[in-house]
Amino acid sequence: MRDIKNISKEIDIPGVCTRQEQNILDNNKKPIYFQGGFPRHELFLKKGYRFPFARHLKFATVTTLWGCPFSCSYCTDSKMPPIIRPHNDVFKELQYLTDLGVKELFFADKTFGYPHKNSFPLLEEMALKFKFQFSCYVHPQTYTPKLFELMKAAGCKTIIIGVDSANLPSLKQYNRKVMKQNIDNLLIKARQLDINVCADFILGLEHETEVDIKTTINYALKLPIDYASFNIAAPLPGSDIRQRAIETGQLSFGNEGLDTFGSQGVLGNKNIDYEKLKKMRNKAIVKFYLRPTYLIRRLMKTSSLEHFYIQFEEMFSMMKKTFFTKKAL
Repeated sequence: MRDIKNISKEIDIPGVCTRQEQNILDNNKKPIYFQGGFPRHELFLKKGYRFPFARHLKFATVTTLWGCPFSCSYCTDSKMPPIIRPHNDVFKELQYLTDLGVKELFFADKTFGYPHKNSFPLLEEMALKFKFQFSCYVHPQTYTPKLFELMKAAGCKTIIIGVDSANLPSLKQYNRKVMKQNIDNLLIKARQLDINVCADFILGLEHETEVDIKTTINYALKLPIDYASFNIAAPLPGSDIRQRAIETGQLSFGNEGLDTFGSQGVLGNKNIDYEKLKKMRNKAIVKFYLRPTYLIRRLMKTSSLEHFYIQFEEMFSMMKKTFFTKKAL
């Protein structure tokens, strides 16, 4: 039998670590096509998982793309090349899920719809042969009217987009290049097609002040969106924030090799300490979700008793974490 260590030195699989010294987190953005198997979804269906945007209790997660074609320096996925599953490979998994009686999907891709030459045939086939409803992440820079029209025909009910900040030009220092016009056009088209929108926002990036964060929160309140996810900037693996946190001693490693940083996972920045960040984040949640007009609109968009049950559970869980969990971020 050949020595496993020697074999690993001979193998160099794109996007996969086969030896300790190998580093796949780089800036290589050349797309890689990968065809393989898929999970035994029947094992997960028994667990009764919840999902914030689900309309049915019986749903599953599918991935058509790992990594990301974009290079935002505060995101882990940006350090991996886009690894793409051919649409024909995804069809097999969708048929399998249909046979299991799954009604709803979450596409876990960080940039669903990329590349169009692979996603368009997938969506066209879904519209013809399947009856799934689904949610997915969409990068604003990949938006086109045709993409959204195909997504709607294939069963898309909710998209998640990264707005991140009210001050989009400031994000260029993190290699985040998003045009406001793309976001505006995307939101208008989603409203026309009756696709729900969840916008992600990042609070406490290294350059931000309290004024910057308040501006972003107020911006979120004005946008025509259905959900808002307020996230505190964190030292994710592979991110520039993490590297600087290590260099400054904010992030260290315990005896178990696990990350250990103070303040229950929130670093803060030079302008705002972690306690203030948490309070601002929690206040943003309350201001967005407890508006009477918002609650009425959400109730009117509830499609069934099952959908109402899921939405109620999610709202209760979110408020419980916001008000009663000390470690909530």
